[in-house]
Amino acid sequence: VTQYADLAAEAFDNLKPARLAWGVGVTNLLMNRREFTETGVRLGVNPRGYVDRSVPVLTVRDENDKLRAVLFGCACHNTTLTGEHFIISGDYAGFARAYVEEKLPGTQALFMIGCGGDANPYPRGEIEHAKQHGQELGAEVCRVIAGPLRTVSGPLKTAFTEVDLPLLPPPDREKLESMVKGPSHVSATAKRMLETMERGESPPSHYKAPIAVWQFGDDLTLVAISGEVVSDYVPLVENEIGHVRLWIAGYCNEVYGYLPSAKVIREGGYETRGVGTLGFFAPEAENVVAETVRKLAEQVGRPKLP
Repeated sequence: VTQYADLAAEAFDNLKPARLAWGVGVTNLLMNRREFTETGVRLGVNPRGYVDRSVPVLTVRDENDKLRAVLFGCACHNTTLTGEHFIISGDYAGFARAYVEEKLPGTQALFMIGCGGDANPYPRGEIEHAKQHGQELGAEVCRVIAGPLRTVSGPLKTAFTEVDLPLLPPPDREKLESMVKGPSHVSATAKRMLETMERGESPPSHYKAPIAVWQFGDDLTLVAISGEVVSDYVPLVENEIGHVRLWIAGYCNEVYGYLPSAKVIREGGYETRGVGTLGFFAPEAENVVAETVRKLAEQVGRPKLP
């Protein structure tokens, strides 16, 4: 905690004017991982599944137009390497950052993950795959930077709230006992819910999750959703506040587990494993997220956009 405080204080002591600009590229390194089989949805490869392939890029330049930093995103798990690997690695995002910093000396490259809770790198499983993905992503970031970018102006307006996302009513004891013996992605949550009942307590009906929206003038809106957000939330947010001048990120402010869409909940699979060990999200949770984003976007003054 002290280190974070010292870092923040140092940053405030070294504030300098900066010019921001942004653009969007595209990547093909990711694949929807929700593979449908005769026995249900498993973690695998789904070429027909939706993923967000956008690569948002934000540049930071000083008063002399020198590039100082680049923030870029990708909506994909940073998991090219699997549990069989025991090396310290930043995976594809780390290799992408290294590529950008090598090609643009003096620049600090930063990565922010998008709504990729149901996306994995493809192919995956080898260190060379991670290097390949990182180099391809880094090259795309550099391509975007070299092209025409949109100026990002001020003022910066922010809105933050914690919203109650509904959980499904708890199953009865018999159902929970069978779930404990079932797939690993639901057994831990079911076991914790049983323990709660045995203490004479009721499992919670909601989970309080943080959501934020940042508005940079009329030029860019950053939507920051918490949890491992599945890709369905990208079109969901776009339908609420428009498709352009928009950056949608997951994993922001808190990671409590997966935030599935109503579609994913209906289909089942790993991403429905529950919030922590407290319960399972209800399909209506996506409506609460969408309404909250719309209200926060209105609060910070996002213009009406297509």
